[in-house]
Amino acid sequence: MEEGSEAIKAKLEENSRRIQLLEEQNRALLAELKKMRELLAGRQEPLRDEILRKFNRNRKNIIKGKILDLIGSSKIISIPEVKWAIVDQFRYCSKASFYRYISEMRESGLIQISKFNEKEIVVLSKQI
Repeated sequence: MEEGSEAIKAKLEENSRRIQLLEEQNRALLAELKKMRELLAGRQEPLRDEILRKFNRNRKNIIKGKILDLIGSSKIISIPEVKWAIVDQFRYCSKASFYRYISEMRESGLIQISKFNEKEIVVLSKQI
């Protein structure tokens, strides 16, 4: 029986050494992973950053253009239908921003609200 218990003790010691080795390797890998993450986080992408900056500057005009394209491509369309496409379907902007853009375009004369068969529709102004 002593031989069996000695063999078990030897296996336990061997497993303990393996566990220690694995823990050391794990710590080393975690440290390397942390370094890689820091390296990637510090990496700059100037072209991507410039494109995003330009997009954010022109976002309002881009969305207004999309609204005008949608209105122009449809014969008869209501503001709720335009809102559904721009806000709900494509998620270009929030509902509040959408109505603010509509108001600005209406005030500047780009669009007009007309009645057609008892329904209010939005149409492009004649000046466009």
